[in-house]
Formats: sequence, structure tokens, C-alpha cells
Amino acid sequence: MDKMTQKRAQAVAGGLIKALRGALKDPKQLYRYHVTERTDKGTETVEKTFAKLDTKAAKDMTSMLRELLDMLGVESTGETGGIILLPAEEKEGEENGSI
Repeated sequence: MDKMTQKRAQAVAGGLIKALRGALKDPKQLYRYHVTERTDKGTETVEKTFAKLDTKAAKDMTSMLRELLDMLGVESTGETGGIILLPAEEKEGEENGSI
């Protein structure tokens, strides 16, 4: 991968990590489901919150985060015991040195 392509991939990865961080700030994020309900007009898909954690969504987010961190060259395992540590959040106007 040339340097320009790598820089673009890192920028995309950084943006997706920021989006994941935003989603995880919502304590109900992994408890929301899209449910299809029958109505008088047929069927309708609605968003509902349940007490059960959406383990598939949690697993998908974890996998995506590991892949994105790999793209950024950030170690996601090792001393942390398998815990994924997010890179520090950028402040407005600041640019991450690795992107």
C-alpha cells in the first residue's frame, strides 16, 4: 500500500473509530433492536429497546474496532489482557498524529 492510500485508510479508520466512540457513549446502544411489527397497513419496522444485550452487535463492534485499530497500527491486545483501548479522543481542531 503506498503512503497516500495508507493515509486515506487511516483517515477512514479514524473517522469510524470516532463514530463507534459516539455510539458507545449511548448506554442503551447495544440494547436497541429493529423489530418488524404487524399493523393494520401490513408490516412496519420499528426500533425498540429491550433489557437483553445485543451480543451480535457487541461482537461486530468489537471485531470492527480491532480491524480499525490494526489499520492505524495500534496494538489492541497484549498487556491489556485482551481489552481494547481506544486511542485518545481528538479535540476540535486537533489532528491525530497517526492519521
